[in-house]
Amino acid sequence: MKRPLVVLLLLLATACQPVAASRTPSAKPSASQSPAGLVVVTPSPSALPSPALDVSPSPTSLPTTPPSTAPIASGSGTPQGGADTVAYDADHHQLVVLENNGATDANTWTWNGTWSEAQPSHRPSARTSAAYDPIHHDLVTWGSGSAGTWIWNGSDWASPQGSGGPGDYASAMAYDPDLSKVVMVAAGSTWEWDGSVWTDLKPTGTPNLVGVVWLAYSPTSKKLLLAKWTGTAQTLTYWSFDGTAWSQPIDTGKTNSTNYRITAYDPVRDEWVVPSDSGPTTDVYKGGSWTTTSQNLSPARTEAGWAYDSDQQRLLVFSGLGVSGLNDIWAWNGSAWTKVSG
Repeated sequence: MKRPLVVLLLLLATACQPVAASRTPSAKPSASQSPAGLVVVTPSPSALPSPALDVSPSPTSLPTTPPSTAPIASGSGTPQGGADTVAYDADHHQLVVLENNGATDANTWTWNGTWSEAQPSHRPSARTSAAYDPIHHDLVTWGSGSAGTWIWNGSDWASPQGSGGPGDYASAMAYDPDLSKVVMVAAGSTWEWDGSVWTDLKPTGTPNLVGVVWLAYSPTSKKLLLAKWTGTAQTLTYWSFDGTAWSQPIDTGKTNSTNYRITAYDPVRDEWVVPSDSGPTTDVYKGGSWTTTSQNLSPARTEAGWAYDSDQQRLLVFSGLGVSGLNDIWAWNGSAWTKVSG
């Protein structure tokens, strides 16, 4: 079985200087405030490539033209599945899967009801996080190698030179419509992307976490939420970010035997959706309390990639680990899971 790659945040202990960052966005092109592509996935730490891994040659600058609407040359079949990086591309109305298959470069797959393997001219190394940027109409990703940032415009990848970013290659990211920026948390630091470079926001209290984490934007609270199973009891804990400072940790009271349990966020319903990694149930955390439904993915699994489909307002979960040969997609509509592919 191929080694898992799920969006992992192996955050090193770093001190964050308490410098305030304004939440009022500067003048910029307008964009839809729909919570498209708000979440990222978490690669497995044991399978992450070495930070010293070289990447394939890349363009020296980002494309300056709008995303291509021409058909993407494609192969046949489906991705192998596993613990891949996933995001929803709202411009092209499709799920994008970065197949982190252990090779030097990641394969790019898209799904809009049908799988298609893209054949871009350039390919990034394995990615550890991704988020849709509605201001610049592309997917922003972070990963290993000398070129950490790679951008997908719907037909090809580009790696902007001099874009900066954290020293660590493990990360989690999401788009914050109040800041009008993609925000990334890595190595105990918080960064924002303006379409060209990363800026260290240096807010107060960035959580210094090691392990699997998830980052998502809550339209209800108008804050970013960072979640992780923590401590010996593996308790689901989250922090919120208002653009200036991170909150103290909030204990949800839910414990689990492993921190690899799928923990996805539904921004429209403002709830964490946590399918069981062994049984036929799904736990849902909403409004400070938990409920359990008799619904789950079949078979149960861990470490799946997930993203929010803003077009059909459903949470999509792709593949996962625990059972070999998984390359299916399941959709959550707020009360039940439906298998939509595979």
